[in-house]
This record gives sequence, C-alpha cells and structure tokens, in this order.
Amino acid sequence: MSGPSAYERTRPNGTVLEIRTVSLPEGGAVRTYTDITARQRAERELRASEERLRLALQAGRIVAWEQDLTTNYVTRSPNSQDLLGVGSGPLSEFLESIHPEDKPLRDRFIAQVDDEGTGTIEFRYQTPAGKTLWLASRGEKAGPNRVVGVSYDITERKEAEQDLWWLASHDPLTGLPNRSLLQRRLEKALADAQQNGGSVSLLLIDLDNFKESTTRSDTMQVMPF
Repeated sequence: MSGPSAYERTRPNGTVLEIRTVSLPEGGAVRTYTDITARQRAERELRASEERLRLALQAGRIVAWEQDLTTNYVTRSPNSQDLLGVGSGPLSEFLESIHPEDKPLRDRFIAQVDDEGTGTIEFRYQTPAGKTLWLASRGEKAGPNRVVGVSYDITERKEAEQDLWWLASHDPLTGLPNRSLLQRRLEKALADAQQNGGSVSLLLIDLDNFKESTTRSDTMQVMPF
C-alpha cells in the first residue's frame, strides 16, 4: 500500500485545488479536492506584510522585541543583529551593555510598564563593536508575564541636541561657557545651597583687553567680502 499523495491544480477561473489521494488497505483509493485559493492568498499577503515590516524596521533602525518576565528571555526581530550587534537572548546580556549611569532607568522603565501598562525610556547602549548608541524604547504589557515593545536608534537626534546646546551655552570664539550657561549654573548652585544649608562663592577673573579682542573678532566675522 502506497502512502497518501497530494498535488495542486489551478483551474481556468484562477482557483487552486489541492488534490489528495489516500490508498485504502482493502484496495481502491479515496481522493479529495480542497479549494485552497483563500489560504494561498492569505499566505502571500502574510509574507508581503512581513517583508514590509522587515523593510520598515530596517529603514527606521527599529528593533521589535518581546520579553518573557518569567524567564527574562528577550526575543528580538532579525535586524537586531545589524543594529545592536545581538540577537535574541537573556536580558542579562543586554543589560551588561547599557551605560552604567543609565541602568537605573531600565529598572524604572520595567516598573512603569508593570504599574501603568506602558513605559518609555532613553538610554545609552554600547554595541559589541564598541560603538555607543542612544536608544529609545517603548514597551507595553501584553499579559501577566509578557512585555512587547520597540527600540529605535536616536543617536543622530541626541548628537544634534548636544550640538545645539553647546552653541547656545558657549562663546563661539573662545569655546568658554557664556553668560546664559553661567547664570543657569549659578541659579542651580544657589538653589542647591539653599536646600542643603550650604553656601556659594563666585570668583571673577578679569583679562586685559579681553572684551576688545572678542568684539574685534566678532566684527571681523561679519565683515562682507
């Protein structure tokens, strides 16, 4: 007795049939015809959707992930290897690469997700190749022991913010902190001193002709040519 056999046939109207034949012990056979057109269409749409998602994640430098809170195992999208240098694995391996100053943020992030059902975090991460990335993560509770979320690369945004902060708080000629930064730091120092019962001292240093040199340089920078 031979085993069952199956093949597909496309009808003139475009429908697809799966034809399956099963031999019977006493002789003869049973043949079934199943319309699998809808199933094949759904499979094609699923594959296309998965491909669009893969391309979107890759283009946006986004990693989708799922964490099992019971085992602390994290399943990540395949592009995680390219972006983070790691694939799916224990959470502990990922935590080791988070910047030491940002690790407490991760604990608060999980607590926020557990209490409120959703949470966000921005932190620094070092890839196995030694590159430091700024990542933003958003997670949502998807069950008693399951959190799903996405992490995306915000390094360029953070670097741009740092550049803007530097330009706004430093003199472009000397690179020294300007009045705005001095005032903010002085206000913070005074507030801390008042809260802690301490005191603040301010030291002023005058450089000969410093104002004239900077003014003269600013004038030269805006001279038309």
